Amino acid sequence: MDPIQMILPLASMYAMNKVVDVENPEHIMGCRLFYLATSGVLVTIVFIIYQKILAKNEVEGAKIEVVTKPAPPFGEGSDQPPETEQMTVKDHDLFIVMNRGKQLGMQAAIMGVIHWYFGVVQPLVIGGVIGIYGMLKSEIFQVHIVGGAAK
Repeated sequence: MDPIQMILPLASMYAMNKVVDVENPEHIMGCRLFYLATSGVLVTIVFIIYQKILAKNEVEGAKIEVVTKPAPPFGEGSDQPPETEQMTVKDHDLFIVMNRGKQLGMQAAIMGVIHWYFGVVQPLVIGGVIGIYGMLKSEIFQVHIVGGAAK
């Protein structure tokens, strides 16, 4: 695991405790706006990557084997191999981007429950910071936005 990714939540939590008063309604609104802004940026980046992938013309001959459904770690079926599928590079990239979009939706739902139901503010900032960092480090971002080579 990346050391920065390990330190980032701790640094975000430390900054939250020192800078943000979680009892002040203005600070809470600022945290909400920060989370909404970072989520908007992430959704926009996912949409841009999706459009770039669709715009690429690909040779149909290149196929790769991709794990579409990993084996369950515990219980029934844990001894079975994961489900794999042959797909083109374009289909693989679309699969990755769609999964990233689903992750963003799940993250927003979980943050909504944590914040609105339990009244906790810190995960809003931590989720925003880690979400942006994770997107910047993701291979799909590096290939389609930065222009790096695929691994």
